[in-house]
Amino acid sequence: MGRIDPTSVLGPDVELADDVEIGPGCRLDGRVRLGRGTVLMGYNFLRGPLTVGEGNRFYPFVCVGLEPQDYKFDPSTSGAGTVIGDHNIFREQVTIHRATSESVPTTIGHNNMFMVNTHAGHDVRVGDRCIFANNASIGGHGVIYDQVNIGGSGGVAQKIAVGRLAFVSGTIAATQHIPPFMMSRTIRTVGGINIVGLRRSGMSRDEIDRVKWMFRLIYLQRNARPAILDALRLRAADSPVVQEMLDFLTLHTGAISELEPGKESRATLEV
Repeated sequence: MGRIDPTSVLGPDVELADDVEIGPGCRLDGRVRLGRGTVLMGYNFLRGPLTVGEGNRFYPFVCVGLEPQDYKFDPSTSGAGTVIGDHNIFREQVTIHRATSESVPTTIGHNNMFMVNTHAGHDVRVGDRCIFANNASIGGHGVIYDQVNIGGSGGVAQKIAVGRLAFVSGTIAATQHIPPFMMSRTIRTVGGINIVGLRRSGMSRDEIDRVKWMFRLIYLQRNARPAILDALRLRAADSPVVQEMLDFLTLHTGAISELEPGKESRATLEV
């Protein structure tokens, strides 16, 4: 058994890997499972159903698995709970709420960074290697794909999807779906592609050129949705990024018609 501070309280259904460390003042209630190498630094509140993978680090005052902020939800109902993957960092005062669903948990993937005072609402699904800067917030049922970056005090509204390698600037809220590879700097606006993020990800120059082509096709040329999808289908077999965009726009139908390009669009494409 790992090191457990005597001031912490663990319920009878808690299961810990051998090397888990639990600092002072923590409380773990319900069916909580913590994987190897996970550390609770202190004054953390975890409520099950909750499964936490390996190598996660919880800074002080993180709360995970509490009931949703939803008047319709019965707090006595456990539902599907919360599932967290491996090697995530949760800084001070992060809150993650359990699902309202009986079958699909609130889900956090692997290698994510939740900075101070960030929030993930009920039934949220977060992928891998995302960064949420201080005070960022994801509304209930939000879907955050891999390698998304949300700036400080930025937000994602309920039931909104943000595609892989997209960037949402600080202090704004994404109230419509943000397609993969895109950048939003003002509300309801796609202003360009996330060129810095694409390069850092190791994406090839050819694929970045295809992303630029897709931005022109979708946002600058003002094509109708059927024409956009037809053009993407013609190139999807030869390009993983085009296929990814096609899949996203097919699944999240509001991602084309309800977003407008920003004034900085052309300058971004010239980078």
